[in-house]
Amino acid sequence: MSEFKLPSPCLVILVGPGASGKSTWAAEHFAPDLVVSSDRLRALVGAGEDDIAASADAFALLEEVVRQRIGRQLTTVVDTLGLDREKRVRWLGLAREAGMACVAVSFDTPAEECRRRNRERTASGSRPTY
Repeated sequence: MSEFKLPSPCLVILVGPGASGKSTWAAEHFAPDLVVSSDRLRALVGAGEDDIAASADAFALLEEVVRQRIGRQLTTVVDTLGLDREKRVRWLGLAREAGMACVAVSFDTPAEECRRRNRERTASGSRPTY
């Protein structure tokens, strides 16, 4: 992979299916405090990253944190599936209003690989890095 340079501050939206490598990529390229992860927020408000019952609360927090960070013109990496067009458009609008650059990083991991990784995650009870 070639080196890339992003403006600072900027909004980075990760887009791809579960287990496609978004969180691993974010951890390799950004400080933890810049990454707003729906899984980590689910763990904070629920019983763990896979606590689906905590999803609504986690996504409400994610929306608020992203809005606050963009309002302060802080580089923000949104680590969620990113498949909801309406949310992406809203975040893009917030970034534009704040005069921030916005970048989407798409993960094109084959479906079978994502399923294999999800099986590993379920079997081990932990989240491996990819």
